[in-house]
Order: sequence, then structure tokens, then C-alpha cells
Amino acid sequence: TFRIRAYGEAREPGPNGEVLARAWCEAVVQRLPEYTDPLNEASVPARLLSDDGEFSDNAALSDINRRFGRKFVIESFRWLNSDEI
Repeated sequence: TFRIRAYGEAREPGPNGEVLARAWCEAVVQRLPEYTDPLNEASVPARLLSDDGEFSDNAALSDINRRFGRKFVIESFRWLNSDEI
């Protein structure tokens, strides 16, 4: 589980670009053991370790799981005030 904080602002067009608005947000995200595509069980490793210590992608994974990996769930999301930064 980890926390992500983000910041964005809207600026006036032009060279001066005066800030019109600012916003901050925070999301708590959890990585799950299950893959995005349920074709593969969670116990299937994403990478394999050879006898000589080299890692390689597991060809047993579906294309979707090779590309996107495990599932993530947003546990919470909130807008922040500037005094919470």
C-alpha cells in the first residue's frame, strides 16, 4: 500500500501565465497479488530466475498480464488544502 500526492494548476494563457487555480490531491493505492487478467493465478511469477542468476519474463503469462501486471485498487482519494502540504 502506498500514497500518491499530485498537484495541478491552471494558468492564464500568454507569456506571464498568471496562476488562476491550484489543486492538490492524495490517493492511497494498494497493489493486489492477483493479475489484471484472471487467466493466470496470483502464484505464477512475473519473472523467472535462471541457474546463472539472470532474470527473464515469464512466457506463461498472458499478453495482458505481461503488459499490465498485478491489480491496483484505490483505497481512498481526497482533495487537499494548501495547508496540508
